[in-house]
Amino acid sequence: MGFGKYAASAKEDDRIAVLREMETQMPDFFGAVRGSLVTGIYNNQELWPQFGYQGESASQGGYIERGFNDIDWLDKA
Repeated sequence: MGFGKYAASAKEDDRIAVLREMETQMPDFFGAVRGSLVTGIYNNQELWPQFGYQGESASQGGYIERGFNDIDWLDKA
C-alpha cells in the first residue's frame, strides 16, 4: 500500500497526497476512522469547550433558541 511512500515523504503536501490515494483504495477503513474520531470527540465533554460545542439542545429547546449560528471558530478556517 502507500505507507512506505507516506513515511518517506518529508513534505506535508506529499503525505496528504499519499493519504488521499490510500483513502480511495480503502474507503471503508477511512470511513471507520472518521466515524470513530467524530464519535470520540462528541462523547468527550472535556473537549467540547475546545470547539464550541455546547452539548445536545433538545432538552433545552433546540438549536434555534440555543446555539444556532453562534459558532465563531468555523469561519476562521
